[in-house]
Amino acid sequence: MRGVKTRRHEAAQRLGELAQNMLRLEDLRSEIQPRLEVLRAQAATAREAAEASARLEALRGSILWEEWREVRDSHRKAASQAQSLDRRMAEAREAAAVAEREFQSGRAEVQAAQDRRLARQRRLGELRLWLSDAEHKRQLAAARAENDRAIATAVRQEEAANTARETAARSLQRQLVVELEQAKAALEDLPVSPLMPAALDASPLQDARRDADQARRAAAAAASTLAGQRTRREFLEQQLDRVEPLAAALGEISSIETETAEARRALESAQSASTELARLAAELDGLQSLYSDATSGPRLGDVIQPEPGYEKALAAVLGPLADALVALDAKAAIEAAGSSSGQTTVLYPSAAADAAAASLVHHVRVEAGYEAIARAILGGVVAGRDVTLDGVYHVPGMIRAGADGRAAVAERRAHLRARIAEFEPVAETLDDAALRAHGLNSKLSELRARAAEAGGLAETRRLLDMARVSEDAASEKLSELEGAASSAEERSAAAEREFESQSEALRDQRMTVNQVDAERLRWRDRIDDLGRRLHTVRQDVIALTHAAEDRTHRLAAADAAADAATESLPALDAAVAAARADLGEAETESPEEEAEMAEGARKLVALEEARIDARLKTSTLEGNLDLLNREVELLTARMEEMRTRMPNGVAPEDIPGGKSREREMRSLERRLEEIGPTNALADAECRDLEERYTNLQQQLEDITGARADLETLIAKLREEEETRYEAVFGAVAMNFQEYFSQLAPGGRATLRHAEGEDGPRTGVEILVQPPRKRLQNVTLLSSGERSLAALALVLALDEVNPSPFTILDEVDAALDDANVGRFGEMLSRLGRQRQFLVITHNHVTMSHASTLYGIHLDESGTSHLVSVRLEDVRKPAVRHNPAARAAG
Repeated sequence: MRGVKTRRHEAAQRLGELAQNMLRLEDLRSEIQPRLEVLRAQAATAREAAEASARLEALRGSILWEEWREVRDSHRKAASQAQSLDRRMAEAREAAAVAEREFQSGRAEVQAAQDRRLARQRRLGELRLWLSDAEHKRQLAAARAENDRAIATAVRQEEAANTARETAARSLQRQLVVELEQAKAALEDLPVSPLMPAALDASPLQDARRDADQARRAAAAAASTLAGQRTRREFLEQQLDRVEPLAAALGEISSIETETAEARRALESAQSASTELARLAAELDGLQSLYSDATSGPRLGDVIQPEPGYEKALAAVLGPLADALVALDAKAAIEAAGSSSGQTTVLYPSAAADAAAASLVHHVRVEAGYEAIARAILGGVVAGRDVTLDGVYHVPGMIRAGADGRAAVAERRAHLRARIAEFEPVAETLDDAALRAHGLNSKLSELRARAAEAGGLAETRRLLDMARVSEDAASEKLSELEGAASSAEERSAAAEREFESQSEALRDQRMTVNQVDAERLRWRDRIDDLGRRLHTVRQDVIALTHAAEDRTHRLAAADAAADAATESLPALDAAVAAARADLGEAETESPEEEAEMAEGARKLVALEEARIDARLKTSTLEGNLDLLNREVELLTARMEEMRTRMPNGVAPEDIPGGKSREREMRSLERRLEEIGPTNALADAECRDLEERYTNLQQQLEDITGARADLETLIAKLREEEETRYEAVFGAVAMNFQEYFSQLAPGGRATLRHAEGEDGPRTGVEILVQPPRKRLQNVTLLSSGERSLAALALVLALDEVNPSPFTILDEVDAALDDANVGRFGEMLSRLGRQRQFLVITHNHVTMSHASTLYGIHLDESGTSHLVSVRLEDVRKPAVRHNPAARAAG
């Protein structure tokens, strides 16, 4: 399921990527297409221009003689003009030198005249400055007198305006005094406000409402009681329908009790055998721990076992070799000896002589693979001759006799193995017996519960009759209370209408009082406003009186200043006349000097113009001569270049021309001018862009095909996912029902899809029906019931999709003892196929575990992991050493 979903998501992701790539490629194609059209047009134009240029170059070679002739004529003409300009330039240079000398002489004369004129102009400037100062003073005095007279006129006008304002203010003051007196009289004429009546008495209305509420509550309580009686009657009817079929369960109890007793006896027998088996295994482990090298391999005393009566003889012959290790070959012997921390003897098979007919090897049992070791040690020892049955071993040079403790230990170990083999079959039936006893106990409990429910059948019928009687009485009482409530509602409505009428009259009276108060408040506001305006007018009258006094002072000052300025004007006029007379005398002192200065300036200007004209002519001739010389050089070079362009060394004058070629050349030149500049790389760029456009088109076709394939694949995967999902959902729901019925006998549970905004499979709804309860959502269950439902769902999911191990963290915390017992038994049963790691504080749950782990904190503060394998107590572990296999 997860793999199909992952593949579908990957396919959908790839489909999205393909869609993005398609959009990107389509954008590129839409960008490239108009550019490709432009490049195609440019390439065609460039090819046409190239062909025209090639044709034009071919035609130009045929008329090269005319071009060469024109260049030759131009060369001759330029050379002649250069010689003429050379002569004219020499004449211009001589004229420029004469003009320069004349200009320098005239400039010296003008400079002397300018010095004389400068001194005279300095004197004129001083006189003009004196005249300007006198005129300025006279203008200031006249302006000051005019300004003072204007100020006096303005003050007189202002005084007239302020007099008018003062008259208006005094008139307004008298009017405001009259209005204020009238407002006070109107305020005194207003009637006195009537007294407000007391508040209405609402107690009758409240009493009527309270009686109506009490009647409604009594009717509602009676309706609730009737609903409760009806619900109780329906519940008892359902209970009666459910209990009546349970009477048949009474006949099955006796047979189930007999089977349960037999199962308990079998379970007790298996438990006793398991306990004895654990004790024997512990004793055997204790004896095994006496051998320090027990873990390095089998011992010689374990692989060679004597027949009855030969125990002492074998112990005497083996002696210390009974504790020696044995190996199947030399390599294994070396490894066993190397793994031991102390001195170790390891025996392994080697070539040995055949055993004697009466040797001791014929009176022992040897494990497969170690026969050669037994023949080598016991093949030459003859019972009765070399060793007696009492344990006296005699060979030349040695006698070994007496009891050997190792023989007693070996005998005890053999006895323990035999007993363990005897109890193992019985102990192995412990789990099956416990499971059968548990199943019978559960079935017996369920039958007894059904029988107990069936025993209350008569009581249920009696309660049902009483419930029906109570329901009828409650219905009659409800009718009476509803009538009383209706009467109380009518009385409450009448009291409310009376109260509304009294309230309306009270509102009219309050409105009249409010109108009188509003009128009084309006006249008071009018009086306050008139008082404020009267105060403002009085302040304005005072301010206007003070302003009149100030204007009187200003008018006297302006008249005095105007008179003083008028008196100073005659003296200033005399000073201006004297300055003008001095200036006129200075300006008429030397009229010949001005004429001389003007003549010198005109002469200097004429000389300057002549000098500049000579220089310009010389420069122009030099420039023209340089241009002509450059043109001669260029024409000479062009003639030589045209000679090199001629094919096969033919001179240009040897090539004839034609008018038809000239017309074709002019036509080609006009076409080239019409075409204008071209893109020489357009043809190559067009080919590259066409190739890229073809590749894009091919990629779009490939992506379209891949997109169709992916959409088909997604549809198939979605269909397969739907099919697998339905199968997995059905399996989980079935396993959920099975596990919940085991954890809660008599209960049932199911899963169904929950509809939402995302469709009919927006979520999963968990519905659980605990024993003797109705089917309901898991959120409505108790904490213990929710724990059982959650555990059953986890196990159901793990059944469909097994995991390497499952961790259960205190899932039994909210369970009672009975549910904990069923939980532990289920763990024991499922633990044979799965691995569970359970975190718990419940001893009942711990008793069903195979191994317990804990953390021990010693006195030094160091933590240690401790563990106990409970299987060692209940059932011996399967041992993988040869000694255990031999004992088996």
